[in-house]
Amino acid sequence: MDEPNLLALLAELMELKPTTLTMSTPLPSLPSWNALNFMYLLTTLEEYYRTNLEPGQLLQCTTPQDILSLVQSA
Repeated sequence: MDEPNLLALLAELMELKPTTLTMSTPLPSLPSWNALNFMYLLTTLEEYYRTNLEPGQLLQCTTPQDILSLVQSA
């Protein structure tokens, strides 16, 4: 997954226009950043990368860039 795809996924999840997100957007500042969307993101990333991510690892991510770095190292 590259930057544009990750931003598109997050925008879809958060019901935002894709152009409103950047790789440095603080995730906690998004109104739709909640437990349900977090779990959906976690499972989507695991399916895409065919890996198991620890929820704690993803919880430490505060920006889309952090998420991209996490999944690329998994």
